[in-house]
Amino acid sequence: MATAQATETRKAVLTPRQVEEEYSISVHTLRAHRYRKTGPKYLKAPGRSGHTRYRRADIEEWLNGQVIDPEAQR
Repeated sequence: MATAQATETRKAVLTPRQVEEEYSISVHTLRAHRYRKTGPKYLKAPGRSGHTRYRRADIEEWLNGQVIDPEAQR
């Protein structure tokens, strides 16, 4: 049971490359958003060489916040 839960957790946490593959947001664009503090929330491992990871839920939430409704702009 713990193995299934660990597998689900791994699926819920993505590398920048996985985000690029699944959501068509380039690694470069993700890096630029992190620098500008305008992108999705992300996780950073402790230390200087900490790896960046994104929770799938945070990517989805950020994308949903990017929706533009043309009707609302009139």
